[in-house]
Amino acid sequence: MDRCFYRNISNQHNTRARSGYSATMTSNQLNTRARNGYSVTMLSNQLNTRARNGYSATMTSNQLNTRVRSGYSATMTSNQLNTRARSGYSATMVSNQLNTRARSGYSATMISDQLNTRARNGYSATRVSNQLNTRARNGYSTTMTFNHHNTRARSGYSATKTSNQLNTRARSGYSATMVSNQHNTRARNSYSATMVSNQLNTRARNGYSATH
Repeated sequence: MDRCFYRNISNQHNTRARSGYSATMTSNQLNTRARNGYSVTMLSNQLNTRARNGYSATMTSNQLNTRVRSGYSATMTSNQLNTRARSGYSATMVSNQLNTRARSGYSATMISDQLNTRARNGYSATRVSNQLNTRARNGYSTTMTFNHHNTRARSGYSATKTSNQLNTRARSGYSATMVSNQHNTRARNSYSATMVSNQLNTRARNGYSATH
């Protein structure tokens, strides 16, 4: 497990170094958070995204930690507030809507992320909602399906191919989120997504932690 953890850190350092980040800062933050039981992947993704958009990583970190302690989904909070802030929405309004939906048994992340993303790309929000509900009833991970369709479509991939691959992986006990995160991150850094997938599969078969 230590080998896997440090391999993850090493990969993050390399990625950060190529993007002009301070690897020392990254390492210290990730190690500290890991000791406190946080998800290193979540932190890393959030800090990188915020830095690229001109946010203060320290501010981001503090907000995420506070929300986690209060039982919020840090990923939901971060994604929603950032997206809405860029579109001129009130973050407070967003938070209230998400909480209301959660109390009604909806997945707030699914509803908000998908409808906002699709609206910006000219899709019909009603159609998106219907698709998500149908998928949920059939036991698919709606977050997986939609994140991949949207991300891949913007990058010129075939959404059908992506969806089929992810569904197959889920049935084989792989983490679809892992596959997606790796493919997307590596694609942005000019890596071959096929190479990443092969490596992840090999690691899983050898008993490694796919996340690390």
